Amino acid sequence: MSVKTRISLSTVVVLLLGLLGGAVGADAQTPKFAVISTQEIIQGSEAGKKAIEELTALRQQKEEEVKAKQQEIADLRNRLAEGRLSLSEDKIQELQDELETKARELRRLQEDAAADLQKRQEEVLSDIEKQVMPIIQQVGRDNGYTMIFRKFDSGLVYIDEAVDITPMVIERLNQQLASEGGDSAGGE
Repeated sequence: MSVKTRISLSTVVVLLLGLLGGAVGADAQTPKFAVISTQEIIQGSEAGKKAIEELTALRQQKEEEVKAKQQEIADLRNRLAEGRLSLSEDKIQELQDELETKARELRRLQEDAAADLQKRQEEVLSDIEKQVMPIIQQVGRDNGYTMIFRKFDSGLVYIDEAVDITPMVIERLNQQLASEGGDSAGGE
């Protein structure tokens, strides 16, 4: 390709981009952005507060189950320590086997509890998101927003707080829940 051809091709590309940019700029409206804080929606909305209460109760229940199993193990260890001098070798071995079994049960209980909590948290948050997304979309349409970002999940490092519509979303979510009779995040 000759130098003259490259210059002509470059000129055409620049002109086309200029024309397209001018046409797009003339017809398009200025973008309007907003952000929401997922954390604030969860902490500030009635649905989020109920979800937090439910997850806290579930976590406490799982902790009590783990503590009960830990107490069983502690009691068994005490019996084994106290009986080392008076129990037969067979009985000592039986207690040690039982202790190992209970320790495995404890590990499994802890793993299952963590998995149950994680699963329930994901379900609850998904339920809230299903309730919030139509509200966010409606707020976006009603207020002429081109884009709405999640404040901390989007990689933003700075945002003017004036574009944070979280309080408006929380208010509308609470109004929706009140008009529906308050049945929210539990999904039960």
